[in-house]
Amino acid sequence: MTDTAGRYGVAGASDVPGTSVAPASSGASGTSDHSPIVLVHGTAGSRANFEESAPVIKTSGRPVLSVSYGHRGTTDIRWSLEEVIAQLSILTDRYGSIDLVGHSQGGLLSLAASGILNEAASAPRIDHVVGLAADFRGVARPWFRPPESPLLRSIDRALCPAFADQLVGSEALAEVLPHTATSRVPVTQIITRFDRIVPADRAVAFTAFDELSGVPAHQGPTRVVEVQDHFPHAQFGHAVMPHRPVVGQLVVDALAAPPVDQRTGVRAAVGSGVTG
Repeated sequence: MTDTAGRYGVAGASDVPGTSVAPASSGASGTSDHSPIVLVHGTAGSRANFEESAPVIKTSGRPVLSVSYGHRGTTDIRWSLEEVIAQLSILTDRYGSIDLVGHSQGGLLSLAASGILNEAASAPRIDHVVGLAADFRGVARPWFRPPESPLLRSIDRALCPAFADQLVGSEALAEVLPHTATSRVPVTQIITRFDRIVPADRAVAFTAFDELSGVPAHQGPTRVVEVQDHFPHAQFGHAVMPHRPVVGQLVVDALAAPPVDQRTGVRAAVGSGVTG
């Protein structure tokens, strides 16, 4: 992932079922009523994961689009990042800038893509990343998994490389994480206390120096929102996050009021490097 210019192929981006695309704003940059919200599914997922939350997100009045990648998000995360960037480039060329909403691996790829795309552009192309239980710094080895072995690596690579790639210490993750570290985009992370896949300690690891991955705190403003603080009776875990309409409402609220610099109360510019 060292040569980011000219490496990415071209792929298409599609509407979420039941959504529509507003006319493109010619050359406009910065979030506006015509700036799309782009949904990025997670591992072993698809655009259909957002079918129940997308109608709620549409109440923002903005077009809602989605991308698909990596054979339902199961292939090497480096290849998936290339696919995502190719699709996002099409959208940013058309609209100027976009907001990203990524579930799990989709959040990791969204943040890495924001680092690459914003660094290469004269004006920000990604304005805000909203993670739905995103593993922005990767995940630790599950307690039930035995120590690493060549046999396990072979099984992982054969069945679902993306699962193994997201474990801290993997070669693939080591190549993707530096791109997240260059991003200065505002980030909102929406989590559930019932998550056993990306537990709270890993979900918030991007807000400070992460000892496990060695990646510094995110350079832009950050905010963490727990579903149960707003919907106390919501009892669901990691996999169903993008399916829930209440999560869609939290996404709408987050995008309407991006994280701010807590010292000044003012939203930091994407390129300012202020951490909230």
